Amino acid sequence: MASGDGIDFLPKDVWLMRPCEVYKEEYNDCKKLLSRFYQYYVDGTKRDCSQWLIDFNNCIAFRKTKDPKAMVCCIIIIINAMRLSMFN
Repeated sequence: MASGDGIDFLPKDVWLMRPCEVYKEEYNDCKKLLSRFYQYYVDGTKRDCSQWLIDFNNCIAFRKTKDPKAMVCCIIIIINAMRLSMFN
């Protein structure tokens, strides 16, 4: 890639980041009554859905301002979730 294309600051794991709308859909789905019932039935508690909203806000911040710190926050969360799922 040419150095003038404006994506030099992106980390190598940028491909892990989902479109912002996916984070919002996941948050909305997590908060639905049927999802809450399922969470309680399977896990015994309601899950904390706030991380989906935080990821959505970071994604929108990156989309609007190209702030790499917001994007890195989303990527770190994804990588940590992938590591946790490998051990479950």
